[in-house]
Amino acid sequence: MNKKVLVILISVLITTISFAQKNIVKVNAIPFAWGEFRFGYERSLTDKLSIQGNVGVFYDQIPSFIHDIEAVENYFNTYNVKNSLSGFSSSIDLRIHFGSAPLKGFYLAPYLKYHSYDFRTPASFDYQLNVFELAELTTEQQAVAHQFSDGNYDIEITGTLDGTVTQLGVGLGIGWQFILGKVFVVDFNPIGFGIELDQVEIDLTTDVNSVDYERWLPYVQEEVKNIDYFGDKVEISAKGNVIHMSAPLILPTYRGSISIGFAF
Repeated sequence: MNKKVLVILISVLITTISFAQKNIVKVNAIPFAWGEFRFGYERSLTDKLSIQGNVGVFYDQIPSFIHDIEAVENYFNTYNVKNSLSGFSSSIDLRIHFGSAPLKGFYLAPYLKYHSYDFRTPASFDYQLNVFELAELTTEQQAVAHQFSDGNYDIEITGTLDGTVTQLGVGLGIGWQFILGKVFVVDFNPIGFGIELDQVEIDLTTDVNSVDYERWLPYVQEEVKNIDYFGDKVEISAKGNVIHMSAPLILPTYRGSISIGFAF
């Protein structure tokens, strides 16, 4: 094969790639902040429409801005409880492009999403006990109890929260997509608003054997009610040696992203 034929073939290949770009694979940079790896695949349907699927997986700790375990009272080896967060995210976007070429420029993106998370983390709650319950505590546990004038005691009990969160939501994203050098893609989606239904299920347990979970329940309820935008919507019940919390929540959501990828 002579040089002229090779140059012609390479030129045809480059031209074909340039004019036949209908696919983009990309990675979302923002979710790395909380340990998630989120990927997207976009396929052009027409000059003005495309569809994008997104999936993310992660296994990391609950970010400190959501739940800071350093603020949890470190009684009874609380930090032996692993602070973990795992699960997946998924969504599908229909993208309406207003640029001068397919997959480029300003776009609107109505989306549907489904996320599911599992978590485990330590937490601490107040509990009032009488002198007989105090006697059942270990020496270490008795040392952190505070006596009231009526003869009862108050103790900060450390427990374990095991929970799941599922999210189903819809919304609209607004962004701009750039294809640089005909291959390199930058997808900037700074604005996205939606609404979602969250189903939260949490079990609270502790290794303090003398705790009466029925008597502990009001103290947990009081502390949960003080959580903004969440507490008054939680149903709490004691079942054996578990306090169960359940909450269906309808919440407004914000969605933003910066993704990089390749077109082909």
